[in-house]
Order: sequence, then C-alpha cells, then structure tokens
Amino acid sequence: MVEEILQWLKNISIFLIFMTTVLNLIPEKEDKKPVQFFLGIVMVLIFFQPVLKAGGLEQKMAQTLDRLTLEEEAAAMENVQIRAESFEKQYYVGAWEKETERQIRMYLSESGIPGAAVSVTLEPGNTGEAKEIRIEAPMRQTSIYREEQKKQREMLDEKLTEIKSVLSEVYGTDPAHIMVEISE
Repeated sequence: MVEEILQWLKNISIFLIFMTTVLNLIPEKEDKKPVQFFLGIVMVLIFFQPVLKAGGLEQKMAQTLDRLTLEEEAAAMENVQIRAESFEKQYYVGAWEKETERQIRMYLSESGIPGAAVSVTLEPGNTGEAKEIRIEAPMRQTSIYREEQKKQREMLDEKLTEIKSVLSEVYGTDPAHIMVEISE
C-alpha cells in the first residue's frame, strides 16, 4: 500500500515537471490552450488514479479522456485552419494590390506621366475590384512662365481625368473612389 502511494506521488511529481516543461516550450498562447486542456485532464486522472482503480472506473475515464482529447484536437485543428486561411487571404490580397499598383504605374508611364506614386486598396473578398485608387502625379515644369505652367497643369489634369475613367472601367471602381493629386 505504501509503495503504491509512493509510486502515485512520484507519478504526480514527474507529470508536473513534464507539464511545466511542455508549457514553457510552446511560444504561442493560442497553441497552449489545447495542450493545457489535455494536460489538465491527464493531471486529474493521475490525481484520482487510486480512487479510480478502487472503483473500477479507470477504463471509463480513459475512454472519456480519449473522446475529450479528440474533440479538443478537432477544435484546435479547425482554429489553426481558420488562422491559416486568414493569413493566406491577407498575403494574396497584399500581393494583388502590389501588382495592381505596378500595372497602374506602368500605364501612367506609358501615358506620359512617369514617376507617379500609386496606392491601391482592393475590395474584401475575391471580386478583384479596387475599393480605392490613389495617384499622386508629379508636375513636370518645363517652363518658367506662369501661363505655360498653367497650360501644362491643365493638360496634365485632362490626361489624368481620362486615365481616371479608364481605371474606373478596368478595375470596376467608382470614379469617386479614384483620388488623383498633382504634386508640385
């Protein structure tokens, strides 16, 4: 009887050391929850092992532990899958926005407006439509006379208005959501 109690205490102390080590090795708080749940159930089983042996309930508790562990693992896997899908979607949307910005910059350069800063925000979901497009076009002043500068600015403004309508059509964006600024 004394040997069984000593073995039981030894099992508890070894398990507590093991549990502390495992929990300290897991970096993410979300990843610790299923492990803590599982280790907590095992700890309860170890604490009540003598009582369970005496009552013959050890087998039933093992089956319950298996079922609870399986349910917790399924919930944890679902959570991991949701996080992975969210990360994947953010990555693809970011890459898609960068590619759209690159295409618009190329189009602006081909249209005679090189060096424009472009920022694109895509609609949530997989529609491919741009929610907002911001363009900051540099004003290249080739003249020192005000009248000529004014005429250049008007020409650039007209060209940007045309480009705005083309971008609206191509990217399915409301023209009110395409912001165009001319920087001096």
